[in-house]
Amino acid sequence: MRASSCALFLLIASPLVADTLTGEEVLDGLNVSESDRRALESGEILAYDGEEYEGNDRDLSADALVLVDRSLDEVVAHVRDVDSIIPQKYLVDNADIETLEDFATVGYTVDEIEEADKLLNAKRSKDLNLSDGEIAMLAQARASARDLDDAGRAAAASDAIRKILIARYQSYLESGLNGIPEYQRSKKKAINVGEDLALTTETFEPFEPDFPEYYRTMRNFPDGMDCCEHVFRWLKVNFRKRPAFALSHTFFRKTDDMLIITERHYYVTHTINSVQVTVSWLPYDENTYMGLAVSASTDILDSVMGRALRPLGRNKAREMVSDVLGVMRTEVQEPDEDLAPD
Repeated sequence: MRASSCALFLLIASPLVADTLTGEEVLDGLNVSESDRRALESGEILAYDGEEYEGNDRDLSADALVLVDRSLDEVVAHVRDVDSIIPQKYLVDNADIETLEDFATVGYTVDEIEEADKLLNAKRSKDLNLSDGEIAMLAQARASARDLDDAGRAAAASDAIRKILIARYQSYLESGLNGIPEYQRSKKKAINVGEDLALTTETFEPFEPDFPEYYRTMRNFPDGMDCCEHVFRWLKVNFRKRPAFALSHTFFRKTDDMLIITERHYYVTHTINSVQVTVSWLPYDENTYMGLAVSASTDILDSVMGRALRPLGRNKAREMVSDVLGVMRTEVQEPDEDLAPD
């Protein structure tokens, strides 16, 4: 087994880190066992806990290693074309955000009327991630839609969720993590997602000396955003058979031998509070090495029952990481013809 439980973080914290870092050097620096190395080279995905990198009782972290039989250029060509790190089977719809008109297709279908009604009837709770201001706006929308049929209420809920997403996107674009409205759970309890994501990001601090601009942008966006490429999206996904909407911010930084990507979901309508995923790609012999770290936040864990279920949650997190890696490897190794690099 390796010497520690978080491959990506130790990869970056290692004194080996440099623009010419290779996957072989990382495995050496992590003291990955010969048996694990053989398993990795035979195609297995190695997944681990990230327990020591969980910022608070709401966090679950996991990470994994995989090899893909493609060059870095081919990987970059694929990564730049995909809509999200989220596996396609969960992704219902999405769009890049360049102007506010890109939110036009956000909405619920009539078949999703149950979820639309939940939004219109929202109150302070763990069922939906909303601020007090958003709950007040939804109360007004509910009053206006009270006598409407299913199609009318779905349209009213769609208009409301568009307003919520637009306002949160604009606030994040202007103020970054400090601009994320809290989730109001009760009169006395609110979840500060910006602070949770700041804690997640600060686990990357060891690599600041090697990638100072990237780290500072992750932590202090929009300050220093010229360090890397940015993509903003809204996403519609399936969580536990419920449609959910999310806002994502993806950072890209590439050198001649390394690609680092961070996908941050700074708003999700329900089930989880936030997600931040970082993927690193490094050359490994004639293949490419990939390390993935995942941190998710949910109130379910922030309770006596949740703490008791944490070991099960970590197992689920590892399964999720392995699933994501497996899908990404398949997509990278069997790309469509139009994804081939120039």
